Amino acid sequence: DVKKLLLLMPAFTSGTVIDSLAKHYHDELWAVRELLGVMKPGMDGSVIESLKRNYKNFSVRDVKKLLLLMPAFTSGTVIDSLAKHYPDELWAVRELLGVMKPGMDGSVIESLKRNYKNFSV
Repeated sequence: DVKKLLLLMPAFTSGTVIDSLAKHYHDELWAVRELLGVMKPGMDGSVIESLKRNYKNFSVRDVKKLLLLMPAFTSGTVIDSLAKHYPDELWAVRELLGVMKPGMDGSVIESLKRNYKNFSV
């Protein structure tokens, strides 16, 4: 069973991913498998924590859709910043996640919003 979960994990995954998934989906091993299967290299538990904090009513399928858009080495601060600036515009969150590059964090969104206040999505 451990081997099966390890096979699903991408490279550079930290144990915090398992901690966060177990915390939010403790009785749903199918959900843990489903989400591990779409996570990108370098993601940590902060991504799951941020998704669950900002999108409380999301199903596993909805969380999976957002994870699929995220590039490798994405941190949870990206979701926090996007949710902060686009709280009722999930289309904007999806649009921006789809063009972000590996390793970007929430400071990129914060800086863009601070310096280019009038810019549209």
